[in-house]
Amino acid sequence: MGADISDLPFMIRAASLVRPNGPDPLHYGETYIIRWITTEQPKGEVTTVKLSYTTDGGLTWKAIGSPIAGNPGAYSWAVPTLPKPKAKCRVKVDLYSGTAKVGSDLSDYFFTIGP
Repeated sequence: MGADISDLPFMIRAASLVRPNGPDPLHYGETYIIRWITTEQPKGEVTTVKLSYTTDGGLTWKAIGSPIAGNPGAYSWAVPTLPKPKAKCRVKVDLYSGTAKVGSDLSDYFFTIGP
């Protein structure tokens, strides 16, 4: 039987962000339902979910609300009003078991936040 060892650290994808996944635009002030699924059994029970978004292609991330207890699979987000429209936006979902991150995913494509 053969074996393989990874050259770099990796994480088995335990989360999959379903929406937003791009490229449909989001509009200031609208309520948008962010959805994710757990795709693999993460190490440990998911106790907390943290959501964040970027408007600069991933250079910086801003929290979306407070950390969410459990793993509900959806969150109602009030899309923020920005000083000007942004076209390099993504949402990220991070799953935690206690303080250990056990899964993460982000939008596959950029989307726009604007009027």
